[in-house]
Amino acid sequence: MAVYYLDGTTLANSTAVYADENLTICESDGFYSDGNIVRQQVNCVLLNIQNCESCPEPPSGIFRTDIFTDCDFVCDPLNNYSIEYDLNFAGGVEYQNIANGDVVLGDVIDDGWYAIAETVMTTQGADPATFKILEIESNVVIDCCSECNGSICDSL
Repeated sequence: MAVYYLDGTTLANSTAVYADENLTICESDGFYSDGNIVRQQVNCVLLNIQNCESCPEPPSGIFRTDIFTDCDFVCDPLNNYSIEYDLNFAGGVEYQNIANGDVVLGDVIDDGWYAIAETVMTTQGADPATFKILEIESNVVIDCCSECNGSICDSL
């Protein structure tokens, strides 16, 4: 899990999110959440609070792996990864409609590649069409979607 620093005592009363405890390096533009509220940071300024109670109820049935640093690593047939952690998107985006720009709700997750599926499963021996691979940065999907073609990760 990434470590972030605030210039206030909570996300609600902060004006920016930083990468260092001296508050000199702004974190990337993106969405940040404490589990109760979501705020977007643009050019080192946190925008208005979005209460998660008013966010549409996300659908169940989207699951993810732990983080990967490379898309092809997921496709290595010798590796076996569990797709088991809940993953929810703002606006209740469903699995088949995930696209670039979609926002992950809940905890801030590390930037990187994730395998996702509609069911809890493992990747080894699975039909590549049963899971997708996407890249997330600052809780925003930036590369959706890829699938395994043998041991190579191909964009869809």
